[in-house]
Amino acid sequence: HILARLEELSIEHIGLFESLIDSGVTFSLSHVTHTYGTSPIKEEGYRADVHVHELYIHENGTMALRVTLKDPVTNEEIPVHTGKQPHITVCTARGISPAQSVMTIDEPMVVLPLELVYKARMVYH
Repeated sequence: HILARLEELSIEHIGLFESLIDSGVTFSLSHVTHTYGTSPIKEEGYRADVHVHELYIHENGTMALRVTLKDPVTNEEIPVHTGKQPHITVCTARGISPAQSVMTIDEPMVVLPLELVYKARMVYH
């Protein structure tokens, strides 16, 4: 879905995605960290909508999606308690851990708008 949306926006960055895919990079857009070191706001299994706003690309190739979590019934934003901008790591440059991917949003080289919504469930590990 994201690649199809990007095709409408920026042909030069499609080549970057395709070259990463061709080189064997695995994309795993699996989670938004809702809370870390604090009590959960919503119980496990609670449904949430993940609103994707932009794709951020750092100069080193690390990519992340800026997102917000919303309650699908009330449409109210569900706070994220991690001390970081809510995001989903798309991929990281060599030597960069997924935990460092928020640098992409703090220091972007490119910002591409998306506006997509995905259904999700709260899961705690």
